[in-house]
Amino acid sequence: TEIYTLSLHDALPISVAAIAGADISAQLLALATDTDVSRVGELLDEAARARVLVTEAPGWRFAHDLYRETALALIPAVAKPALHAAVGRALHVLSGGGIDTAAVGGAARLAAHFVAAGTATKQEAVHYSLVAAAEATARLGHDDAAGHYTTALGLLGDADRDSQPRVQLLVALPRAWHRAGNAQATRGSYL
Repeated sequence: TEIYTLSLHDALPISVAAIAGADISAQLLALATDTDVSRVGELLDEAARARVLVTEAPGWRFAHDLYRETALALIPAVAKPALHAAVGRALHVLSGGGIDTAAVGGAARLAAHFVAAGTATKQEAVHYSLVAAAEATARLGHDDAAGHYTTALGLLGDADRDSQPRVQLLVALPRAWHRAGNAQATRGSYL
């Protein structure tokens, strides 16, 4: 119950932590909320004392999924896209501008936040979906790669119908399905 006694400004990092997912770092939340990292650390420690979070090197995690789900439920739906965008941008910074996506959990994590942010981050969502597809392909996760290509295609939509990225995606998607051994999806993506 101590989480509810925080001021609106102090509760923001906890809300962003719920959006960010399983791995919570003070640096990520500080960047995403434009709050001093030491203040974010204090708030996270306070939430840990209230047993809402637990300390898990190198950061924190929610003590139970119900705490995270409750924090997510308290965020107005209209605010969630902006929070996802803020988390995505913070992850981008922490990954060295996208150079080391593994440092923040992989490109799929960045893609998920930028996709959830909506049209305001469409370019970033497409970019990180493509990077996530490449990462999935490198680890032989061809089904995952096809999913990322499908997401990127959906983001491009009809306005980008004849664009070079769309054409490249239309070629890459059936290849990913083929490598995954899904003949039906391969044929369907060619049609």
